[in-house]
Amino acid sequence: MPANNCSSAEGPVALSTTGHPPPLLSALLLALSSALLALAIASCASSQASDSIDIVQAAFDRFAQGDVDGYLEYFAEDAVFVQADRPPYGRDTARELMSRRYADGYRWEIREAASEGNVVTYTLEVFEGEVRRARFPNAVAVVTGNKIAFWSPYESYLLSECERDPSQAFCIGD
Repeated sequence: MPANNCSSAEGPVALSTTGHPPPLLSALLLALSSALLALAIASCASSQASDSIDIVQAAFDRFAQGDVDGYLEYFAEDAVFVQADRPPYGRDTARELMSRRYADGYRWEIREAASEGNVVTYTLEVFEGEVRRARFPNAVAVVTGNKIAFWSPYESYLLSECERDPSQAFCIGD
């Protein structure tokens, strides 16, 4: 029985008498398919932050791109934001503040992030254009259920907020 042939851009490809490609070609096709599948899975996984540091970094990356709503997607609906110059506030106030700050040319960068469980501490640097305007070496975010539940540029505010109301989702029980 003659071998079957099919055409390719480089000429005919000989098939075995069983109608299947030769073993070397099969192995190459399997390796290529596996590599493409691994790349597809990796790209999906990288777009969905999975650990606490990744979630916090992804949020600030969105803000750096000017996507305030995208930034806030990483925060729980009942997230608490605490800063020195105002009482604790939620996502709606955060949206107003972040929109103004981005419009004013501010961007925030995270440095030296570390996590202990779901508590992420990091240095937060605030830039206006290329000029660094502030540096917060003890910023903190608490991630619960893959969302940021608490954020402050001051780690000590987490303790204060949990002393004020220990029933909040981000407060660590004794």
